[in-house]
Amino acid sequence: MSSDHPLDHAAIGQLYQAHHSWLRGWLSRRTGCREHAADLAQETFVRLLDQLKPRVREAFLLAQLDGLTCAQIALRLGVSKATVERDLSKALHACYRLRYAEC
Repeated sequence: MSSDHPLDHAAIGQLYQAHHSWLRGWLSRRTGCREHAADLAQETFVRLLDQLKPRVREAFLLAQLDGLTCAQIALRLGVSKATVERDLSKALHACYRLRYAEC
């Protein structure tokens, strides 16, 4: 993420902390190794953010971290509500693909 991104590293850390537990637990059950699962959870989180296009990533973080509605995100980003809904759908689909990639 570029340094001019409006969401700070602390906010991204908050998102990581909120979702790291379930992801690490799921990976631990799949791999049978807690240490390996922790490494994989961090790598998965970084891959998710890296693979999202900037606007999709920003909409996802605004929804997840700030709790903004689609209408509020649309106003903030200067796009339509339908565009935000599509962007969030893309982000959630990416989460799903990462979580269930090995199933």
